[in-house]
Amino acid sequence: MIEKEKIFLLTNFIPPYRVSLYKELLKRFPNLKILISIPMEHNRFWEAEWEGLPVILQKNILFKQIQKHPLGFSDIAYIHIPYDTLPILLREQPKIVISSELGFRTLQSTIYRILNPKSRLLVWATLSEHTEKARGSLRRSFRKWILRHADGVLVNGESGARYIKGFGYPEARIFKVPYTTDVTLFARSPLDRKLEEAYRLIYVGQLIERKGLILFFEVLINWALNHPEMEIEFWVVGDGPLRGKLLQIKCPQNLKISFLGSISYSELPDIYAKCGILVFPTLADEWGVVVNEALASGLPVLGSVNSQAVEELIKDGTNGWVFYPNNPQSIYEALDRALSTPPERLLKMREISRRCAFTVTPKVVADRIIEAINNISRKRVALMLNIIAPYRLPLIKELAKHFHVRVMVSKTEDNRAQLWDTYVVQELQKLSIEWEKVWGITIILPRFRRGERFDQRYIHINPGYFLSLFRFHPDVIITLEMGFRSIVALLYGFLFHKPVWVWWGGTLHTESSIGFIKRNWRKIFVKIVSRWISYGQLSTEYLLSLGVPREKILQIQNCIDESLFRVKYVKSLQIEPRPVLLYVGQLVKRKGIDLLLQAASKVQQKGLKFSLMLVGSGPEEETLKEMAQELGLSNIYFFRGKSYSEIPSIYKNADVLVLPTLEDVWGIVVNEALWSGLPVLVSRYAGCATEIVPETNIFDPLSPEEFESALERAIRGEIAPPDLSRLFTCNEVASLIIEDIKKTINEDITHPQPLPPARR
Repeated sequence: MIEKEKIFLLTNFIPPYRVSLYKELLKRFPNLKILISIPMEHNRFWEAEWEGLPVILQKNILFKQIQKHPLGFSDIAYIHIPYDTLPILLREQPKIVISSELGFRTLQSTIYRILNPKSRLLVWATLSEHTEKARGSLRRSFRKWILRHADGVLVNGESGARYIKGFGYPEARIFKVPYTTDVTLFARSPLDRKLEEAYRLIYVGQLIERKGLILFFEVLINWALNHPEMEIEFWVVGDGPLRGKLLQIKCPQNLKISFLGSISYSELPDIYAKCGILVFPTLADEWGVVVNEALASGLPVLGSVNSQAVEELIKDGTNGWVFYPNNPQSIYEALDRALSTPPERLLKMREISRRCAFTVTPKVVADRIIEAINNISRKRVALMLNIIAPYRLPLIKELAKHFHVRVMVSKTEDNRAQLWDTYVVQELQKLSIEWEKVWGITIILPRFRRGERFDQRYIHINPGYFLSLFRFHPDVIITLEMGFRSIVALLYGFLFHKPVWVWWGGTLHTESSIGFIKRNWRKIFVKIVSRWISYGQLSTEYLLSLGVPREKILQIQNCIDESLFRVKYVKSLQIEPRPVLLYVGQLVKRKGIDLLLQAASKVQQKGLKFSLMLVGSGPEEETLKEMAQELGLSNIYFFRGKSYSEIPSIYKNADVLVLPTLEDVWGIVVNEALWSGLPVLVSRYAGCATEIVPETNIFDPLSPEEFESALERAIRGEIAPPDLSRLFTCNEVASLIIEDIKKTINEDITHPQPLPPARR
């Protein structure tokens, strides 16, 4: 269990507001250790109070650097170099490393992650888009390298997430973990305020340029001059290099500014309790925990949009007022709205503010970190495919609920790119599924039968698979077919002792014409593969013919997202006469469409009325159109290939699906038609035919008489209706694979046993 694993959290120091969070984590992970670097940064005025936390002090070199921000201010950045991080990690061998920021300690943590593939690295990137605007290209390249090896990234909020996603980092592995503090400490004060307290402004923090105080002071003075009837108090808590400059600012009679200096953390709740509105005009802040403190104390927040805490927690007009910190007009308008708010409305805002603070308690934030740890600790599954077909997406989605899945694909096949690529990319992004194209080459070879070009074969040779596997360090590999990628998968599995499944779809019919070399190679190949996934009964028969033991084969079905095709669409095409016979797929010789046209012509000559709709594209398109004209076919409609999202509605415009294929390992359009409620006529040469289609609806397209008879029965409505009981849903197929993976992993860890044939 992950709770028993050794977890190291690496950070600069432990500020007081983090103590309660670390205590929550310690409840769940008793083997948690917190590594901090000393000395502490010189601009922090906290005492080092760790209150019994399991702290390890690191050797550290600390130096400061002046940085110029694009917004015009200068800031001091403290650079920590805890140089003993890697030796400590190598000695202690933690399973999970949580490393703060993207600097030298995280570099060492990344090296440890590479040297120890069983470990996991969670980078805690406490940053925002505003704080990182000054970063140069060299630092970005360095960060990109670190993120390539990180298993997950903790960010404060949406701004941090957007910044990390800008490196191409997958959204599924970014976890939002806002700053928190012990809200109960600040929530002990009553919400009621005296009238003078309700409008008393307070600022808490460092007195530095980055906090935007100079411009805010100018706007506040301007507002006071424009409202001489109002008495305004502004308490400033904190210290820093701007204190002297701020003290010299001359204020009008009705504006009283009090500088309270540095206050101990334990005294802050009493200070907040005497004020009514927090002012936070920062020009760039990764968060701003003073916002949490103020909300818990019942203060609405007058805050800058450049604070991620304001962006995440403050709703303008509800629990505060938001402004742009480098825009005087924006500051003035927000300040005016705040100081013009009626007392009864301020009371309501204080109530909302406190409720908001309790949405980010230490326990809530600890739970999010625990969720991230559990997520990155999941077993890793590498799925190695030619391409990502749309119908595989729901299956991949189900696998991703149980495992950390990464899909690795070779070069796009041009016969499907137009139909699938855009849809697949959009869906992958929507589902937050990781995927990558690996480098290599694709060789396209023509296939001939009886002297005619029958189809084309794509041979993918992608050495990049091995590099991708090495970077990902999967616990399980699922690879398609018996080609180059599967050799790479088996080699990786052998070297690193990882189980490999080969997903196979070929049947005795589809593989009958393979050459002597390939046939004998497969006989050798099957002897080194211990786990198989077959498309269905006919694929299993082929594997058995090669000598694969039945207990090594997990037999599933090809499946689709049935919910897409069960939707009731309105018929968008007015096609007459009915019934409408439909073909969907590539327009290639292999699909037997020329035989369909010949059979349809014969049936029309017998006087039967029907329409024929062909949906797809391919090299045979013009030839088929010419053939239809020569045969005198009427009521035939050609539609170019549709995007996958449009396909479900196509089936609703038809009455029968016809698949006249001469060779198909399955025939996924049959699944689509059946889930759409269409009866189907299926060639006996489709791998799915005998498994999901009634025997009476199966025909031989090479027999003209049998083909014509089947079409006539379909036109007359005499074929069997769709039988959905034969179909596996995507969830059922995914459950079979997930169960097999989990069982195998457990067996490999203990004592391997042959998989029982009960579920096969």
